[in-house]
Amino acid sequence: MISNDSSPKEVDPDRLKKTIVVVKHEEKPGRLLLDRGPSQEGLAWVKYEMDGQEVEVDLLAVELVAFMEA
Repeated sequence: MISNDSSPKEVDPDRLKKTIVVVKHEEKPGRLLLDRGPSQEGLAWVKYEMDGQEVEVDLLAVELVAFMEA
């Protein structure tokens, strides 16, 4: 039997809809670019908050600061 239940789904208040991963790299604040793939494992793209520059960096040099909802 197929259900035609069109009632809205429950929304989990603890679930983030669009996540921003705030980081620090070389003492500069930025965010991980989650929609851009790295050229190799162990790297990631970061967009600096100060000037908007996007750079590919070694994840070992990145400090996680926060997870936020966009």
